[in-house]
Amino acid sequence: MSNFLAIASATAALNHLLLRALREDMTGEDVDVANERPEELEGGLAKPTVNIFLYQVTPNLAYRNTDLATRDSDGQVVRRPQAALNLHYLVTFFGNEKQWVPQRLLGSVVRTLHAHPVLTSKDIDDALKAAMGGNPEHFFKDSDLTQQVERVKFSPIILNLEELAKLWSVFFQTAYRLSIAYEASIILIEGKETPRAAAPVLDRNVHSTDMPPVIEKLLSQKDLQSEALENQPIVADDILVVAGIRLRGDHTFLRFNSKPIASGKFVEFNDRQIKIKLDAPTLGEELHAGKHGVQVVHQIQFSEKGELHSVLESNLVFFTLRPELGAVEVVG
Repeated sequence: MSNFLAIASATAALNHLLLRALREDMTGEDVDVANERPEELEGGLAKPTVNIFLYQVTPNLAYRNTDLATRDSDGQVVRRPQAALNLHYLVTFFGNEKQWVPQRLLGSVVRTLHAHPVLTSKDIDDALKAAMGGNPEHFFKDSDLTQQVERVKFSPIILNLEELAKLWSVFFQTAYRLSIAYEASIILIEGKETPRAAAPVLDRNVHSTDMPPVIEKLLSQKDLQSEALENQPIVADDILVVAGIRLRGDHTFLRFNSKPIASGKFVEFNDRQIKIKLDAPTLGEELHAGKHGVQVVHQIQFSEKGELHSVLESNLVFFTLRPELGAVEVVG
């Protein structure tokens, strides 16, 4: 983040960046960069000048709510508040119109900000050093814009003729000059409050995980016993085979119709298959005919006495439990 000098630092960096480019482009001409209201420069310029005027500051919508809840329920500061701003500059060009000086200045500025739209730390440092002029007590010595996480980026603002006329109308009795508007985003100004220190970490547990398990298909045990018995219907009291990859984990259970079934109730259990009997003692309920969902879940225990946490889940796969007819009795 940066302190209250961020806005002035950004303007100084823009000045320095453009002045350096103008002197390279306008070789042999004494060019200058100013920061005045446009009407204050009328008739008082003897050399080509680019004037940078900060005419508007607006909240940055993307960052506007990122500093919410800076205090806890007791009013203690938990994080420093920050103001996120966009700066709007009017860049005006002064010079001999017969020599197309304003247009040449405009071309140089547009070329520079299009090719170099982001202020680097070096740009800011060079600009502040130039502004300080070797004075160690200059107010810019406390600027920390270079420490801001987000870089300041310049982009042109599209203003139609009506908007441009309204903008120039705020300058009393000032003739219009060739100009262009730019937005600098983003400026983050951080508060002075010292947040409450967070509680120290008493225990660190790092656990690596594999890819999640994948269920490829559900089938009856009868399908595995004989190739002749392929795609057999799944009925009550069958052994359901969950086939897939990475099925075995540190702590594995089946989520059967949203109900967890521990691995201790599996008939067979390995990385490729899980077999479970479809009966009430295993599932804890009598199954009705219809669709039932199955999912493999891996849990991890982060500490010796800690709870198990579900961290990896497979895809959810459904199978149809077929009804069976019992004895048929003819009455009458």
